[in-house]
Amino acid sequence: MIQRSGWQLSGSAPEAYERYIVRPFIEDCTYHLVDVAALQSEERVLDVACGTGVVARLAASRLGPAGYVVGLDTNPGMLAMARGMTLPKTVASVIWQKADVIAMPFPDADFHVLFCQQGLQFFADKSNALAEMHRVLMPGGRLVLSVWRALEHCPWQRAVADALEHHVSKATATSIRVPFALGESEEINCLLKDEGFRDIQIGIANHTIRHVSLEEFVPGYLFATPVASTAADLDEIVLTAIVDEIRASLRSYIDDNELAIPISTHVAVAFK
Repeated sequence: MIQRSGWQLSGSAPEAYERYIVRPFIEDCTYHLVDVAALQSEERVLDVACGTGVVARLAASRLGPAGYVVGLDTNPGMLAMARGMTLPKTVASVIWQKADVIAMPFPDADFHVLFCQQGLQFFADKSNALAEMHRVLMPGGRLVLSVWRALEHCPWQRAVADALEHHVSKATATSIRVPFALGESEEINCLLKDEGFRDIQIGIANHTIRHVSLEEFVPGYLFATPVASTAADLDEIVLTAIVDEIRASLRSYIDDNELAIPISTHVAVAFK
Protein backbone atom coordinates (compact mmCIF):
# COMPACT_ATOMS: atom_id res chain seq x y z
CA MET A 1 0.00 0.00 0.00
CA ILE A 2 1.35 3.44 -0.92
CA GLN A 3 2.24 5.53 2.12
CA ARG A 4 0.72 8.86 1.19
CA SER A 5 2.92 11.82 2.11
CA GLY A 6 1.34 15.06 3.27
CA TRP A 7 -2.10 16.21 2.18
CA GLN A 8 -3.04 14.64 -1.13
CA LEU A 9 -3.83 17.72 -3.20
CA SER A 10 -5.04 17.92 -6.78
CA GLY A 11 -6.04 20.54 -9.34
CA SER A 12 -4.97 24.06 -8.31
CA ALA A 13 -4.50 23.08 -4.64
CA PRO A 14 -0.67 22.82 -4.85
CA GLU A 15 -0.53 26.47 -5.97
CA ALA A 16 -2.83 27.44 -3.09
CA TYR A 17 -0.66 25.37 -0.73
CA GLU A 18 2.42 27.39 -1.70
CA ARG A 19 0.57 30.71 -1.30
CA TYR A 20 -1.53 30.09 1.79
CA ILE A 21 0.47 27.53 3.77
CA VAL A 22 4.12 27.68 2.73
CA ARG A 23 4.50 31.47 2.64
CA PRO A 24 2.45 32.39 5.75
CA PHE A 25 4.15 29.86 8.08
CA ILE A 26 5.77 26.72 6.62
CA GLU A 27 8.61 28.76 5.12
CA ASP A 28 9.57 30.06 8.57
CA CYS A 29 9.42 26.51 9.97
CA THR A 30 11.68 25.36 7.14
CA TYR A 31 14.45 27.80 8.01
CA HIS A 32 14.49 26.44 11.54
CA LEU A 33 14.48 22.81 10.37
CA VAL A 34 17.38 23.31 7.96
CA ASP A 35 19.33 25.32 10.54
CA VAL A 36 19.03 22.41 12.97
CA ALA A 37 20.48 20.04 10.36
CA ALA A 38 23.77 22.02 10.16
CA LEU A 39 24.39 20.93 6.57
CA GLN A 40 27.92 20.54 5.22
CA SER A 41 28.82 21.68 1.70
CA GLU A 42 29.19 18.30 -0.06
CA GLU A 43 26.47 16.29 1.68
CA ARG A 44 23.82 14.23 -0.06
CA VAL A 45 20.35 15.16 1.18
CA LEU A 46 16.94 13.50 0.83
CA ASP A 47 13.70 15.38 1.52
CA VAL A 48 10.89 12.86 2.12
CA ALA A 49 7.31 14.08 1.62
CA CYS A 50 8.81 17.14 -0.05
CA GLY A 51 5.51 18.64 -1.21
CA THR A 52 6.19 21.76 -3.29
CA GLY A 53 9.88 21.50 -2.37
CA VAL A 54 10.43 24.22 0.22
CA VAL A 55 12.88 22.15 2.32
CA ALA A 56 14.76 20.76 -0.70
CA ARG A 57 15.23 24.24 -2.18
CA LEU A 58 16.53 25.73 1.05
CA ALA A 59 18.85 22.77 1.63
CA ALA A 60 20.21 23.19 -1.91
CA SER A 61 20.98 26.84 -1.21
CA ARG A 62 22.89 25.92 1.95
CA LEU A 63 24.92 23.16 0.31
CA GLY A 64 26.28 24.97 -2.70
CA PRO A 65 27.13 23.40 -6.08
CA ALA A 66 29.03 20.42 -4.62
CA GLY A 67 25.97 19.11 -2.78
CA TYR A 68 23.12 16.91 -4.00
CA VAL A 69 19.42 16.99 -3.03
CA VAL A 70 16.51 14.70 -3.85
CA GLY A 71 12.93 15.74 -3.17
CA LEU A 72 10.61 12.72 -2.92
CA ASP A 73 6.81 12.64 -2.84
CA THR A 74 3.92 10.53 -4.14
CA ASN A 75 1.85 13.53 -5.23
CA PRO A 76 2.42 14.47 -8.89
CA GLY A 77 0.74 17.87 -8.48
CA MET A 78 3.06 18.89 -5.67
CA LEU A 79 6.11 17.65 -7.59
CA ALA A 80 5.02 19.54 -10.70
CA MET A 81 4.85 22.72 -8.61
CA ALA A 82 8.32 22.00 -7.22
CA ARG A 83 9.80 21.42 -10.68
CA GLY A 84 8.35 24.70 -11.90
CA MET A 85 10.33 26.80 -9.45
CA THR A 86 13.65 28.12 -10.72
CA LEU A 87 16.81 27.55 -8.68
CA PRO A 88 20.01 29.61 -8.99
CA LYS A 89 22.90 27.90 -10.78
CA THR A 90 25.09 28.36 -7.71
CA VAL A 91 23.13 25.94 -5.51
CA ALA A 92 23.25 22.15 -5.26
CA SER A 93 21.51 20.13 -7.95
CA VAL A 94 17.98 19.02 -7.05
CA ILE A 95 16.23 15.93 -8.42
CA TRP A 96 12.47 15.52 -7.98
CA GLN A 97 11.42 11.89 -7.54
CA LYS A 98 7.91 10.40 -7.45
CA ALA A 99 8.14 7.36 -5.19
CA ASP A 100 6.69 5.59 -2.18
CA VAL A 101 8.42 6.21 1.16
CA ILE A 102 8.27 2.50 2.07
CA ALA A 103 9.96 1.46 -1.21
CA MET A 104 12.41 4.24 -2.04
CA PRO A 105 14.49 3.67 -5.20
CA PHE A 106 17.84 4.35 -3.51
CA PRO A 107 20.64 2.03 -2.38
CA ASP A 108 21.47 1.44 1.26
CA ALA A 109 23.42 4.18 3.04
CA ASP A 110 23.00 6.68 0.16
CA PHE A 111 22.39 9.95 2.06
CA HIS A 112 24.11 11.96 4.78
CA VAL A 113 20.94 13.81 5.82
CA LEU A 114 17.25 13.00 5.54
CA PHE A 115 14.52 15.61 6.10
CA CYS A 116 10.84 14.91 6.69
CA GLN A 117 8.87 18.09 7.36
CA GLN A 118 5.28 17.42 8.45
CA GLY A 119 5.08 14.06 6.70
CA LEU A 120 5.45 11.32 9.30
CA GLN A 121 1.99 11.80 10.79
CA PHE A 122 0.36 11.00 7.43
CA PHE A 123 2.05 7.66 6.82
CA ALA A 124 -0.31 4.75 7.49
CA ASP A 125 2.67 2.52 8.32
CA LYS A 126 5.00 4.83 10.23
CA SER A 127 7.29 2.01 11.35
CA ASN A 128 8.03 0.79 7.83
CA ALA A 129 8.44 4.37 6.61
CA LEU A 130 11.03 5.08 9.32
CA ALA A 131 12.76 1.74 8.70
CA GLU A 132 13.17 2.71 5.03
CA MET A 133 14.50 6.14 6.03
CA HIS A 134 17.00 4.41 8.34
CA ARG A 135 18.06 2.10 5.48
CA VAL A 136 18.98 4.90 3.06
CA LEU A 137 20.95 6.91 5.64
CA MET A 138 24.71 6.48 5.84
CA PRO A 139 26.12 5.25 9.19
CA GLY A 140 26.32 8.34 11.34
CA GLY A 141 23.81 10.11 9.10
CA ARG A 142 21.02 12.16 10.63
CA LEU A 143 17.29 12.35 10.25
CA VAL A 144 15.75 15.77 10.89
CA LEU A 145 11.97 15.79 11.03
CA SER A 146 9.13 17.92 12.27
CA VAL A 147 5.61 17.04 13.39
CA TRP A 148 2.96 19.49 14.55
CA ARG A 149 2.19 19.49 18.25
CA ALA A 150 -1.38 18.79 19.40
CA LEU A 151 -4.16 21.14 18.27
CA GLU A 152 -4.25 22.87 21.65
CA HIS A 153 -0.90 24.42 20.67
CA CYS A 154 -2.05 25.36 17.15
CA PRO A 155 -5.08 27.67 17.55
CA TRP A 156 -5.53 28.53 13.86
CA GLN A 157 -6.14 24.96 12.76
CA ARG A 158 -8.24 24.25 15.84
CA ALA A 159 -10.49 27.24 15.09
CA VAL A 160 -10.79 26.30 11.40
CA ALA A 161 -11.66 22.68 12.23
CA ASP A 162 -14.23 23.67 14.84
CA ALA A 163 -15.91 26.12 12.46
CA LEU A 164 -16.04 23.51 9.69
CA GLU A 165 -17.58 20.98 12.06
CA HIS A 166 -20.27 23.48 13.11
CA HIS A 167 -21.11 24.75 9.61
CA VAL A 168 -20.17 21.94 7.19
CA SER A 169 -19.56 18.46 8.65
CA LYS A 170 -17.50 16.50 11.15
CA ALA A 171 -15.79 14.61 8.31
CA THR A 172 -14.62 17.89 6.75
CA ALA A 173 -13.27 19.05 10.11
CA THR A 174 -11.40 15.76 10.56
CA SER A 175 -9.36 16.44 7.41
CA ILE A 176 -8.00 19.59 9.06
CA ARG A 177 -7.29 17.81 12.37
CA VAL A 178 -5.42 14.82 10.89
CA PRO A 179 -1.99 16.55 10.66
CA PHE A 180 -2.01 17.02 14.46
CA ALA A 181 -2.63 13.39 15.37
CA LEU A 182 1.04 12.70 16.25
CA GLY A 183 1.34 15.57 18.68
CA GLU A 184 3.17 13.98 21.62
CA SER A 185 6.96 13.82 21.73
CA GLU A 186 6.97 10.49 23.59
CA GLU A 187 5.27 8.73 20.68
CA ILE A 188 7.71 10.24 18.17
CA ASN A 189 10.65 9.15 20.33
CA CYS A 190 9.35 5.58 20.58
CA LEU A 191 8.79 5.32 16.81
CA LEU A 192 12.34 6.48 16.10
CA LYS A 193 13.93 4.27 18.74
CA ASP A 194 12.03 1.19 17.57
CA GLU A 195 13.50 1.56 14.06
CA GLY A 196 17.09 1.78 15.28
CA PHE A 197 17.68 5.52 15.47
CA ARG A 198 19.95 6.70 18.29
CA ASP A 199 20.92 9.93 20.08
CA ILE A 200 17.37 11.20 19.60
CA GLN A 201 16.68 14.78 20.58
CA ILE A 202 13.21 16.31 20.33
CA GLY A 203 12.62 20.01 20.87
CA ILE A 204 9.76 22.46 20.48
CA ALA A 205 9.82 25.24 17.88
CA ASN A 206 7.24 28.00 17.99
CA HIS A 207 6.35 30.03 14.92
CA THR A 208 3.73 32.55 13.82
CA ILE A 209 1.13 32.39 11.07
CA ARG A 210 0.90 35.80 9.41
CA HIS A 211 -1.55 37.15 6.85
CA VAL A 212 -3.06 40.55 6.14
CA SER A 213 -6.70 39.51 5.71
CA LEU A 214 -8.85 36.93 7.47
CA GLU A 215 -11.46 37.16 4.69
CA GLU A 216 -8.83 36.17 2.12
CA PHE A 217 -6.90 33.73 4.28
CA VAL A 218 -9.80 31.49 5.33
CA PRO A 219 -10.92 30.45 1.81
CA GLY A 220 -7.32 30.47 0.56
CA TYR A 221 -6.25 28.12 3.34
CA LEU A 222 -9.21 25.81 2.72
CA PHE A 223 -8.38 25.65 -1.01
CA ALA A 224 -4.85 24.56 -0.01
CA THR A 225 -6.11 21.50 1.89
CA PRO A 226 -7.90 18.23 1.05
CA VAL A 227 -11.23 19.99 1.72
CA ALA A 228 -10.71 22.25 -1.33
CA SER A 229 -13.55 20.72 -3.35
CA THR A 230 -15.93 21.08 -0.40
CA ALA A 231 -14.81 24.68 0.16
CA ALA A 232 -15.44 25.49 -3.50
CA ASP A 233 -19.09 24.45 -3.09
CA LEU A 234 -19.77 26.59 0.00
CA ASP A 235 -22.26 29.39 -0.53
CA GLU A 236 -21.47 32.92 0.66
CA ILE A 237 -23.68 32.65 3.74
CA VAL A 238 -21.90 29.53 5.05
CA LEU A 239 -18.44 30.89 4.25
CA THR A 240 -19.25 34.14 6.05
CA ALA A 241 -20.42 32.17 9.09
CA ILE A 242 -17.16 30.18 9.08
CA VAL A 243 -15.08 33.36 8.87
CA ASP A 244 -17.09 35.02 11.64
CA GLU A 245 -16.66 32.04 13.98
CA ILE A 246 -12.91 31.89 13.32
CA ARG A 247 -12.62 35.63 13.96
CA ALA A 248 -14.43 35.27 17.28
CA SER A 249 -12.25 32.32 18.31
CA LEU A 250 -8.99 34.08 17.42
CA ARG A 251 -9.87 37.66 18.32
CA SER A 252 -6.79 38.08 20.52
CA TYR A 253 -4.49 37.21 17.56
CA ILE A 254 -6.07 39.61 15.04
CA ASP A 255 -5.74 43.39 14.76
CA ASP A 256 -6.65 45.91 12.05
CA ASN A 257 -3.48 45.18 10.07
CA GLU A 258 -2.84 41.43 10.12
CA LEU A 259 -3.26 38.00 11.66
CA ALA A 260 -0.44 36.87 13.95
CA ILE A 261 -1.34 33.42 15.27
CA PRO A 262 1.05 31.01 17.06
CA ILE A 263 1.75 27.52 15.79
CA SER A 264 3.98 24.94 17.45
CA THR A 265 5.92 21.94 16.17
CA HIS A 266 8.14 19.18 17.49
CA VAL A 267 11.55 19.03 15.77
CA ALA A 268 13.46 15.78 16.14
CA VAL A 269 17.06 14.97 15.26
CA ALA A 270 18.10 11.32 15.27
CA PHE A 271 21.23 9.47 14.08
CA LYS A 272 21.80 6.13 12.42
